[in-house]
Amino acid sequence: MTDTQLIKNVIESLVNKHLVKNESDLCRQLEYSTGNLSKIKSGERNIPQSLKLMLSTRYGINPKYFDGDKQLFLSSDTKTKNMIFVPLKAVGGFLAGYENKVYTDGIEHREFPEIKGQCYCFEVEGFSMYKSKVIDGEIYETGYKPGSLVVATKVENFSWLSKQKDYVFQTTDGLIIKRYDKIHNDKFQLLSINDEYNPVPAIPIKAVKGIYFIEKKIS
Repeated sequence: MTDTQLIKNVIESLVNKHLVKNESDLCRQLEYSTGNLSKIKSGERNIPQSLKLMLSTRYGINPKYFDGDKQLFLSSDTKTKNMIFVPLKAVGGFLAGYENKVYTDGIEHREFPEIKGQCYCFEVEGFSMYKSKVIDGEIYETGYKPGSLVVATKVENFSWLSKQKDYVFQTTDGLIIKRYDKIHNDKFQLLSINDEYNPVPAIPIKAVKGIYFIEKKIS
């Protein structure tokens, strides 16, 4: 089956399940170019890996479907779903119930075969970890755009943190995505990719309830 037919089948199934209204709504939800989607439908380009990941993460589309598997949607068996999806609207509840297995079992789980074991998907908010610049008419982007998704795994020990790596910090005040610098005077020293948001106020170790290393970005 060609990529043209595959993407048409996906869109039709998402519409039938009332997950999207139409292909324009799909592009809006994923922040994906309508022009690029049109090129895929017309056969001018193949389905990029980034789009496959977004479809899998957002809607439970089986990644193997694009490689010939007949099953379009992932299994509904939550025991096989290793990713806990935490959209912005769920952040408050997730923070309140971060140690409560009953709560995490109650929010949405999805399958993410690229990572073995449990992982978490967070939606990015704000511009502190994103910047862009134009060079010779081309836009160059760094970091994480607001509305994009990051897939992260939990860090079990603070000593495993690596300088200049990006993490999601689960604090008593909320979730933040920052670049780790160091621990000094029992406080986390963090950085923003966007220099306009530096310096970042230090966070006491006791205020951090969980840390998640960002493994992948889905934009």
